[in-house]
Amino acid sequence: MKILANISRFLLGLIFAVLGLNGFFHFILGVLFVSNYLLVTFALQLISGVLLLINRYVPFAVTILSPIMMNVLLYGLLMNPAGFGFAFFVAILWVVVLVSVRSAFAGIFEARVETQPVRSRAHRARLASAAWQLTEDKVMSRTIEAIMRHTAPPSNGGANQRNGTPELEREFTVKKRHYVWSEARFVRALMPFHSDVRVAYDGKEVDGKSVLDLVTLAPPEGSTVRVRAEGSDAAEAMHALEELIRSHPDENKKAA
Repeated sequence: MKILANISRFLLGLIFAVLGLNGFFHFILGVLFVSNYLLVTFALQLISGVLLLINRYVPFAVTILSPIMMNVLLYGLLMNPAGFGFAFFVAILWVVVLVSVRSAFAGIFEARVETQPVRSRAHRARLASAAWQLTEDKVMSRTIEAIMRHTAPPSNGGANQRNGTPELEREFTVKKRHYVWSEARFVRALMPFHSDVRVAYDGKEVDGKSVLDLVTLAPPEGSTVRVRAEGSDAAEAMHALEELIRSHPDENKKAA
């Protein structure tokens, strides 16, 4: 089938390339040459023929030739019966090429097509802004994590971290819906402290000094999260979080 399709494509392209050139240089005489409006048709035939010969944009070339093929068949059938055999042969070549690229025309045979809503420019701008903000938050999270790794004091072992180390727990209510900004402030408030801070919600616990981890936690509006700080400055870290929440009491209403 592939060989037949290639032969048909080459012959169809050659025929229409010759017919298109003939419309401009008149090396094949014909009575219709007196009609100058046919120059547009000849130009389309030439373009389609060249595209078929070089095997580029074949579905586009087949589409251009579809009304021309109908005209060729009707002309041969109604006005020039002696030339109908040639017109029928060219039509067969066109059908073979069409079948070889039928996957490009699958959509036009659907009885009903559900239209997709056209998104407004403002909506696209909001999506782009959200994507850019998320990218900035990822970069900030990596920067914060790198700073914390370099500024953290060396550990004396797992036993010292668990025994004799201050550990505090607090519960906080999520009131703001713009979580990216809340999480960014949350992490920035903990940057000066070396204590290990964990945030738990719905059975899942994440690193309180990672914006990305807090984003994946995603507690809904009005939910309660448990914050656990463990380290020499756990009390100071927890106090910083309490001050952060008290310092923005009115932003929750504005963000709603």
